[in-house]
Amino acid sequence: MRVLILGGSGMLGHRVWELLRERFDTWVAVRRRPDCPLFGADERVVEGLEATDFARLERLIAELVPAAVVNCVGIVKQLAAAHDPIASITVNALFPHVVARSCAHTGARLIQISTDCVFSGRRGGYLESDVPAPSDLYGRSKLLGEVDKPHLTLRTSIIGRELHGAHGLVEWFLANRVGHVSGFTRARFSGLTTLELAGVIGDVIERHPGLEGLYHVAAEPISKYDLLMLLNAAFAAGVTIDPNETLALDRSLDGSRFRETTGWTAPPWPEMVAAMAGAMMLDGKRVLVTGGTGSLGQKVVRRLLAGEMGQPARITIFSRDEAKQNDMRLAYLNRGAATDDVIYETSRRALAFRIGDVRDYAALSQAVMDADVVVHAAALKQVPSCEYFPTEAVRTNLDGAINLVRAAAQPGSPVELVVGISTDKACKPVNVMGMTKAIMERILIEANLKTDRTRFICVRYGNVVASRGSVVPLFIEQIAKGGPVTITTSEMTRFLLTLDHAVDTVFAAMRDARRGETFIPRAPSARITDLVEVMIDGRDIPVVVTGIRPGEKTHEILVSEEECHRTARRGDYYAILPILPELREGTFEPVLRGEYSSMDDLLDHEALRKLIAQYVSSGAEKQ
Repeated sequence: MRVLILGGSGMLGHRVWELLRERFDTWVAVRRRPDCPLFGADERVVEGLEATDFARLERLIAELVPAAVVNCVGIVKQLAAAHDPIASITVNALFPHVVARSCAHTGARLIQISTDCVFSGRRGGYLESDVPAPSDLYGRSKLLGEVDKPHLTLRTSIIGRELHGAHGLVEWFLANRVGHVSGFTRARFSGLTTLELAGVIGDVIERHPGLEGLYHVAAEPISKYDLLMLLNAAFAAGVTIDPNETLALDRSLDGSRFRETTGWTAPPWPEMVAAMAGAMMLDGKRVLVTGGTGSLGQKVVRRLLAGEMGQPARITIFSRDEAKQNDMRLAYLNRGAATDDVIYETSRRALAFRIGDVRDYAALSQAVMDADVVVHAAALKQVPSCEYFPTEAVRTNLDGAINLVRAAAQPGSPVELVVGISTDKACKPVNVMGMTKAIMERILIEANLKTDRTRFICVRYGNVVASRGSVVPLFIEQIAKGGPVTITTSEMTRFLLTLDHAVDTVFAAMRDARRGETFIPRAPSARITDLVEVMIDGRDIPVVVTGIRPGEKTHEILVSEEECHRTARRGDYYAILPILPELREGTFEPVLRGEYSSMDDLLDHEALRKLIAQYVSSGAEKQ
């Protein structure tokens, strides 16, 4: 399903893009491409769209033909432009109706985000049937911008982090760290965090395609004073908040109709605020990445340097490959384009390199004693290599994990979190690599019984498109030489993730995984023969079936039949609860009825072509 997000660099828009970019065939329109890896070089980012350029907007929707358009464009009331009638009416009132008209021509559904400011705030608990009475230009312009059937307007209010600027409540509050602010005890708020609302929008698109008209989306009302107290605790901001009763304002909404229609219930405010703060959970932390010169390790490091999870005090690359460490160091020392300035400056301050091997307890222990968070990506990953050298696989994949647990659990260790990187081959393993990774998972899960101080979790995912050793770079090379392209069996299927999706899963696990849980992405999969056909693209290049290699599976599994009964949903991810009952927290509803296999829900040629487009084009340029 194709989704278009308008206003993708704003407080809400960038969160919607972050959550939906891998869930759908998502495109995002922005005035200027933000300087952060979230937008990177993705071809689905459409630059230069002005809210006043109605002609270009109409052409864009006609060209993309999305099934859904999410409008996050708007002039917020904190901006000076909110007092300009021409600007406010054009952007907040007229623009949504131009979008709706364009959607009508292509059959798309517009999801328009409105505000609780359409009400006066004299009494609260407002229903959809209540007559709006906005008290300012902002509220009046947003009311005029609401759309009706067959489109959908969601009335709500939001708080969240911003990519740039400090116009909202959270950035204003954090700018007052260790200072004094007033907290209004009689001002009530029933909105959502941008993180939660982005998830709601995704679910509305996927699960409620017929939802139309006007709905209120609301949490339990909370006073601004209580909300600031939660922010203070979650971000450890050290702000003194003085209770203030001078402002009496209650624009809280009654969201019961939306709840009854969709089944969605807002999480409690402490949970929502904690999740929002979790997105900045690495502020001031020392992060150790074992195997940090590998494909995943390098991508994790780059996105950490960009500040996606906060600003770490230091990021240390721990690996045994001095040549790759040197290449990586030089790459960060040489200033790139302007969009890399943030990463470059942070790397000068925070990036460190350490030669060592996870097989060597002494070397690993020294590195661990200087870390708060460990991403354990070091491993032998090539299936045939592990089959021919099983002892070496055991030494790296198992002894390395044992050494890490021993070092992290030792007295005086500062480690708060260990994330083990696993593979779909660990599920019902038939090869040495998968077997060692499966046991690695159990070693890390059991480690939670050794100490209450450290949270040990795992991430399990499938084939990463274009990573070192994957089939896409091999096929690119074979096609460039005129073939033959070699496949092992025509029935083979594989999960296919982008590197960014893999890192998204790691970051989601950091924020949300409980002790002993294994996080699983909801990943697309494809038949390898379909992948080859898309990459050859009609050229006269022979394809040869060579037979399955030692230890290779025809289909991969991310969640087994045995594990599905203890698999819960965590946002856009699955979480396999620990096999050890002592580690399970509370009750849960299993979300899978059977195994989660790469042979299910296969991508067609068009979807595959979009998934691999950037890798095929970049690979061709290198030939």
